[in-house]
Amino acid sequence: MTNDMITDQDSSSAKLKQPKKPRISRKKLGEAISNFTSYHKYEVEDILKALPTVMTDLLMSGARVKIDGLGTFYIKKGATRTFLSTIDGKEHTVKSKDTLALKPDNELRRKLNPEDTGLPDDASEDED
Repeated sequence: MTNDMITDQDSSSAKLKQPKKPRISRKKLGEAISNFTSYHKYEVEDILKALPTVMTDLLMSGARVKIDGLGTFYIKKGATRTFLSTIDGKEHTVKSKDTLALKPDNELRRKLNPEDTGLPDDASEDED
């Protein structure tokens, strides 16, 4: 039996577990980026160390962060909602929850879904 054929024993329906995807460390990402640029890997690693802080500050201030070829990161505002419980018959409130969202650029969407004809080949990117 291969790793990708292992079934979940806790589930009532047998679902196949997906093999784990490799996680790329900041160091490895820095090395990969430095191979495509004139920057040394330690310089790229320093930039990657600063990126989460800078992006978080910008996003928390309400800005949208666009990275060409990747997409636009933004905070998606959740709404407070109420629902009627089928268990106790009472109305419950769920607090709003903000989440990080990514609207992928058309270039990335085409790569992810090449058969999707909903995107024209010459579609221009959104300007944010």
